[in-house]
Amino acid sequence: MANAILKRISVLERDIKFIKNKNEAKVSDKVATVLIWELIKELKHSGVKKTNPIDLHFRTRLPFEQINKIMDGFEKEGKVRGNI
Repeated sequence: MANAILKRISVLERDIKFIKNKNEAKVSDKVATVLIWELIKELKHSGVKKTNPIDLHFRTRLPFEQINKIMDGFEKEGKVRGNI
């Protein structure tokens, strides 16, 4: 019984990873950095004062891990504070 459950969990985890990868853009960090920075500038120009990684993900389709890494870099460089 436990073996069957573990096998099913493994299959579900694999399926989730496949679906997640299918829906995300795959670009280098350099390209993603430019894409995110341009989006932030566009949002600010439109009057948006704050955004978050979830919004950036839905607008760019970039993986959350990549967005967080880039946003941390922007924050360290002083380009953004927290959620813009």
